[in-house]
Amino acid sequence: MADAEELHRFSKRLKEKKKTRLSTEEHESAIELLKNSVLDREADFTGVLEAMDSMPSVVIGDLTGIIWDEIPEERRILFLRWATRRDGEKSLRRMAFVSASLLAHDPKVSISLLERLVPQDDSASRSQELRQALRASFLIKRDVKLQNLSSPTLSEPIVIRTCRAFLECLDKTVPWAQHNTISQITAEIIGRGNPRSDSARLTLTSALESELKTWPVELQRKFVNDIETTAPAVAELFPTLRHGEPAVDKAGGKSVQTSGQSSPVFENADVKMSQPGIRNLTDNIEKRIEQLRLDLQLYSELWKIVGDFDRLQASAMQADELKAQVQQLSERLQAVEGARVAAVERIGSLEREVTNSHLQLQQVASDSDSTKQERDQLIAQVKAHAEVEIEQFKNRLGGNLSRLVGDLPAKNAELSPASSQVLLRQYHQFLDKLEEQGVRVRPRRESQ
Repeated sequence: MADAEELHRFSKRLKEKKKTRLSTEEHESAIELLKNSVLDREADFTGVLEAMDSMPSVVIGDLTGIIWDEIPEERRILFLRWATRRDGEKSLRRMAFVSASLLAHDPKVSISLLERLVPQDDSASRSQELRQALRASFLIKRDVKLQNLSSPTLSEPIVIRTCRAFLECLDKTVPWAQHNTISQITAEIIGRGNPRSDSARLTLTSALESELKTWPVELQRKFVNDIETTAPAVAELFPTLRHGEPAVDKAGGKSVQTSGQSSPVFENADVKMSQPGIRNLTDNIEKRIEQLRLDLQLYSELWKIVGDFDRLQASAMQADELKAQVQQLSERLQAVEGARVAAVERIGSLEREVTNSHLQLQQVASDSDSTKQERDQLIAQVKAHAEVEIEQFKNRLGGNLSRLVGDLPAKNAELSPASSQVLLRQYHQFLDKLEEQGVRVRPRRESQ
């Protein structure tokens, strides 16, 4: 949490000073604060992303390569959503630096960001802002893994667009090694298809040729020799660099082919022709003209076929992109279907638990009813037995007391001292009988 607070203070200072470039020490401090805040699960990640808005794009790119393998999946999704947000030129640079950093860690995610950066139309792909962003992030930095662009698992149409954009970004500010690397990768991508019939590869070949024309001849020949093993079909597109240019013998006025094929040698001489020879020559010229007409018609038909093929190729590329989108949607649908099946299984499990709980509740209610019946029966039996016992007790008590009161004088009789003594004795006998029957009438001390 302390790092997150320090990050917000650091971000606030950058906003106040409107700094777009950091010193080496500031750069390292920003990376450390961002790393600790992003990986801190207790930190408010939304607040961290807000603080990152004021950070230079190069800092965000370097941070991405450091945290990508450690950042949780849910934060990774939020980070990519934030990084691909379009908010002007700064968003282009941010996406470019993040994509360049991810090329070494997650090429598929990197190429998906490049798909958003490099549009299909040529005019947008040549915008000055995009060129500067791609040049600064991919071509001038030396630690970018450009070789991963040639991975066969990446979407080929996007890689072709990306290579073309990179070729257009190459200039004198880009190190020579990057010129050579981009050209090598481009040649390998072109060589995976038919560079003579594929319209996208033809365009990419043209861009590669324009780049090679800016090189010294020795470097051009070295490049073509290098790609003869990795992309021989592309090397064949540059025959003059493979076999050398034709040499001319200026002394004798002869044209000599150096490619190894024999050709006729022409010398200046006076030629005399007869009339039949002229007619034969005219016939041959007419036949040649007719043949040229047929060839021209054939070339026209061939040009139409090439145009139709280009349109079909473009449709095929669109179909491939749609197929990739359908594949992605299919994968998402499978994930949703898996979640739905898991939810159905969970609901079924809960329904079974509820059913079992109802059965247990019914069993408990049934047991309670039977217990209540048994209790009522037991209470009735106890009550009946108690009534019988009470009645028997009353009868016994009455029988015992009746014998004691047999000699009891009348209520209004006058008593002598002797009779009073007898009556007192009977009274105590009466009390003793009650005590014997379990009826306590005397105080506890007296009874003891």
